[in-house]
Amino acid sequence: MKMDIDYIKTILIKMEEIETVTIYSDDLKKAMGISDTNDSAEQKFIKHIWDLRDLGALEGNSDKMGFTQTPQGNWIHFGDRYRLTPLGHQLLEVMKNDTWWNHIKSLGKEITKETLLQAPSIIINKILTA
Repeated sequence: MKMDIDYIKTILIKMEEIETVTIYSDDLKKAMGISDTNDSAEQKFIKHIWDLRDLGALEGNSDKMGFTQTPQGNWIHFGDRYRLTPLGHQLLEVMKNDTWWNHIKSLGKEITKETLLQAPSIIINKILTA
């Protein structure tokens, strides 16, 4: 499954909209319109939550972010609390600014985890050299 940057942006926006420091994984899933059905929508959610964790943009109480897979391939959701890190907030600011985000996207054909990690510093360098 490929990383969907628009989906990542949606997750970050949903997290930014909450009124608390952390959000319970069930509440974020609900905000994203996902149910506990072990379907492709839930798998997409899990994959992108883990991508955000790997980027350092999102922290949870556990390294599995509230999800584990059985030997049969089914997902078990045991719940977790998520928090946007400072990098997560910076990344969202870049993604919400169309001018900056279009500049990042123009640097390459495919947005990768590495590109997302570098996005805030690319914009800071662009601002400082302008």
